[in-house]
Amino acid sequence: MNKWKSAKSAFIKKILACTVALGLCIGGTLLSPIITDAANKLDLSAACNLTVNATSSTDKVFLDDIAKAGVVVDLYKVADAEKTDGYDAYTFKVADTYKNALTIPDNVDAKVWSELANKAAKVVKDKYNTTDAIVPTATAKEGQQIKSISAGLYLVIARGEKITDYFVETTLKDADGNPLKDAAGNVVSEITTIAEGEENSYSFIPEFVALPTKAPDPKTGEINMSADTDWIYTAQVSLKPTWEPRYGDLKIIKDLLTYEKSEPTYFVFSVEATKKYGDTVKNVFSNVYTLSFSKYGKEELTIKNIPAGSEVTVTEIYSGCNYKLVSAASQMVVIEANQVKDVEFVNDYGENDKHCGAITNHFDPVLDANGNVVLDDNGKPKYTWAKYGDSREEGI
Repeated sequence: MNKWKSAKSAFIKKILACTVALGLCIGGTLLSPIITDAANKLDLSAACNLTVNATSSTDKVFLDDIAKAGVVVDLYKVADAEKTDGYDAYTFKVADTYKNALTIPDNVDAKVWSELANKAAKVVKDKYNTTDAIVPTATAKEGQQIKSISAGLYLVIARGEKITDYFVETTLKDADGNPLKDAAGNVVSEITTIAEGEENSYSFIPEFVALPTKAPDPKTGEINMSADTDWIYTAQVSLKPTWEPRYGDLKIIKDLLTYEKSEPTYFVFSVEATKKYGDTVKNVFSNVYTLSFSKYGKEELTIKNIPAGSEVTVTEIYSGCNYKLVSAASQMVVIEANQVKDVEFVNDYGENDKHCGAITNHFDPVLDANGNVVLDDNGKPKYTWAKYGDSREEGI
């Protein structure tokens, strides 16, 4: 994590502690800037340029999916930069919109800056979709340069372009599970924003970005705002979103055209799901299911929480000893997030006279408290096992 060090004097150290704790990125979760332009001395009238990337990851699969999330970045100017007389430094004057929520103290560390960014984001969130909604200073697609913005402190809000309700406010809890409160007795909440790819859901925390900044030390990676080095007016940062897989559902529809027995008949299906990760194909879901009939007609079975993007093959592996398939024995679908994909199998009476039954080894995915599938150390779903049906069929 970037931090300050070795101010020229106690006065400058105090001034800088009130301005930029991490140089370019104050929240503590962005990377160091990539230098693309510089000037020798501080000029707060000079235009600044900023590029915000959705992620610093180089993984192609991850990049492909986050690109499909359509991430855009809103910049909100929270404070103007003000020159410190006699020094090559600046401090901040908080804008009226945020001054009731933000007080920038001396000796601000990364944790405090993160808390302040969260408070600023709450101001934006509380006014969102109201007549007093705060208009961003600039909006751009992630990776697109935002040009000609003035020096100052900016709040970075990343979100999914097609998502209208992208703010999430979560009440923080203490060790006992009670709502966490600040020194004034107010309940503390955390603001995040979301974007959704085809396979993953992404969460971003609000960040502060200060412009202009300075280059990080090439040896330590730390940004020293009091160093006698060039000011940077054009910079680039990358976010580090958290993410979790998205899921979809599968519906198996069985149509029995004729029923000719006085006892139930069973139909057994295997469900195998695979997913491609780069050049590797992994098995992400495997289970066996049974549908039973005591009359003709349709029955349905919905299987929940299959990873989005999975290619699922459903095969009818047992059709009852007196019935025959009149549709394809195997069908394939690709699961989409928050969607239900259907496969349908059709059977008819097969004109034989066996006494029938079935045993199915049934595996259910283990879910956590939020209903998400629990993965093992290899990234595969965990299952619980149960047995259904009986073994009464003659000759098997």
